[in-house]
Amino acid sequence: MLYNPMTLCPMGSYCVAGVQTDCPAGKYSTQTGATSASACLACPAGFFCPQGTSDYTANLCSAGYYCPEGSSTGTTIACSTGTYSALTGMKSQSECTVCPIGYYCPQGSNTPVACPVGTYSARISLNSLLSTGSDRGCIQCPAGYYCDTEPTFTPIACPVGSMSAAGSTSCSPCPVNYYCDKEATITTGPTLIPDGFYYTGGEGLGVRPYHISTTFSCPPGYYCAGNTKTACPVGTYQPLYG
Repeated sequence: MLYNPMTLCPMGSYCVAGVQTDCPAGKYSTQTGATSASACLACPAGFFCPQGTSDYTANLCSAGYYCPEGSSTGTTIACSTGTYSALTGMKSQSECTVCPIGYYCPQGSNTPVACPVGTYSARISLNSLLSTGSDRGCIQCPAGYYCDTEPTFTPIACPVGSMSAAGSTSCSPCPVNYYCDKEATITTGPTLIPDGFYYTGGEGLGVRPYHISTTFSCPPGYYCAGNTKTACPVGTYQPLYG
């Protein structure tokens, strides 16, 4: 733009033959009366300089990003995946912080994000919500376990008498007519109460039925199949348990 030759060329620009030109983006100038582009200096690392900058000190690089020398925006280079920065004015990737255990940090993160309930992680530097293939993401809680805190570092095995599917935040009781006598039973893992036994306690059975117990054995005078007790028909009898 044209300028009044009686006025000194303002800071953030230089003036040649009556024409004022802004310092380009990524540079600044605190000099008045500059007559060449050499008066425009590279923006210092940690700051950014839009076109025509005279004072860069208020232009700190944004959190989650870093700005090498000569940066023109506050989001020049994002902290890489698996790292974050809560501070402004960062100069290089080395100043970004490694994402802590149980959290994930996508590219450009300014704060870590906790792996949600139903997932877990015991690794640092995660980069995504859910691990798929070779990436470093939160891992879905395995079947037979539950992950009920945010974040969960180690899945907790479902106790005997219960079960769970993958991604669970709690365990479910072993269903009626089945028993779950081992920890970490998956939803397809309960064992059907075999013929000859009869259990009326409902869901949540955590021991294997056995013949010497009156709790589980079919009583005298009855036969048991499918956990159903049926009286022996007329003309027959059954004098023993089981």
